[in-house]
Amino acid sequence: MPAEPNNQQTLMLSPDFGLESIVAERYKLTAELGQGGFALVYEGTHLRLGHKVAIKVLKARETHEHYEQARVRFMREAQVIARLHHPDLVKCHDIGLLPNGHPFIIMEYLQGHTLDRELWLHGPMEPVRAHRLMLRCLDAMSEAHKAGIIHRDLKPSNLFLTHPERVSESMKVLDFGIAFIYDDAQRLTQTGDFIGTPSYVSPEYVEHQEVSPALDVYQLGLIFVEMLTG
Repeated sequence: MPAEPNNQQTLMLSPDFGLESIVAERYKLTAELGQGGFALVYEGTHLRLGHKVAIKVLKARETHEHYEQARVRFMREAQVIARLHHPDLVKCHDIGLLPNGHPFIIMEYLQGHTLDRELWLHGPMEPVRAHRLMLRCLDAMSEAHKAGIIHRDLKPSNLFLTHPERVSESMKVLDFGIAFIYDDAQRLTQTGDFIGTPSYVSPEYVEHQEVSPALDVYQLGLIFVEMLTG
């Protein structure tokens, strides 16, 4: 059996920022949810309305140059998500800066777990279930493509199953941090740069760093095979 996806690592909290902290004068941090290569994710509660949110905070980086590049990508992710409106694309509610200067994004709070964890726990999906979830995911990415946005890093850890195995189950697309935007005046990747997850990128991207909607479709095809085979 493969190793379980490590989604519950201990988070390094700065002295002035941790659980019970108040963000933007209206969100209270209530739990640690996980972390990725660039960001920490917390559960938060709106102080006045009482509903839960996810709060994504940029990590510190090794050098100022690396941090600035990560910061631009991080804020750009919020702008990308805000442009998209589809029930299976995670929603962004707000962005801002913490007192220590680190940017944060207030996002939709999701109940469930990532697709990679689902496959680790239960193995292959029934074809009818996998087909239903993938059709919704394809529809969501079609909306992104119409808006000129290519995800570039679709993989099971970036797809989130909400209410797994219930009637309301859906598979939401996460993490547009390295998305490619057509006609974007501020290109963050130059020709020849390679970003993404090597085992999920298409041959034309490996050879020529060619980015088009076909890259996302290729990645979803590989993911669909995993959903069917485990």
